[in-house]
Amino acid sequence: YADILYRAQIKSQAIEVLFMLNHERNPDELLGLKINEYVSGAIRRSMRQKHGRHVFVISFTLYNGLQRPYPYPYSYSHLANFKGKNLIEGLILGVHNMIDISCYRNVDLASHVDIGILKLFMKHVDNIDIATWLGRNKELVISLEKSKHRERSLRYLVEAGTHKIEELLTLLENVSPKLKKEMLTTLQQIEKRGISQGRQEGIREGMQKGI
Repeated sequence: YADILYRAQIKSQAIEVLFMLNHERNPDELLGLKINEYVSGAIRRSMRQKHGRHVFVISFTLYNGLQRPYPYPYSYSHLANFKGKNLIEGLILGVHNMIDISCYRNVDLASHVDIGILKLFMKHVDNIDIATWLGRNKELVISLEKSKHRERSLRYLVEAGTHKIEELLTLLENVSPKLKKEMLTTLQQIEKRGISQGRQEGIREGMQKGI
């Protein structure tokens, strides 16, 4: 048997240990990355059961390919053959950084020069009254006209927002007709892309039904 996951619980401990048995026939220089993906998936599936236990994975790989011995003796870690390995491991391994944009003040985000306006949109994109918010901060709309991130900012507002596009268009018409025109262009591009994707999905569905 191959690619099997065994589960064991340590008595009187809120710990669950998963023993992962992996089988490989073909040498893979990036085997370490693949194993890490397997381990992460196993932990994720186990934790979703909400059993309140800490999950650890012990993995084993059985190799019996034609190339013998295994040509990448250190491939279990994708950093093993990297120069400066110890430095890199000390810097990044086991560290996950969270940047919660909602914790930043508007004035601080706005100070980030050209990218600041896009960061503000990312912070407020779920605000259903974003048109009113922009109406009270018309200087942001004006600064957006000169931003090199203007197009992607408008696209982000359209694709990620939950607000009414009509209200945004009305605001832009009064404050910046130029931006309103660009937003309409963005809407048309998104609509065309959606039609194209729908057409391709329809073709695939029709072919599948034909088969």
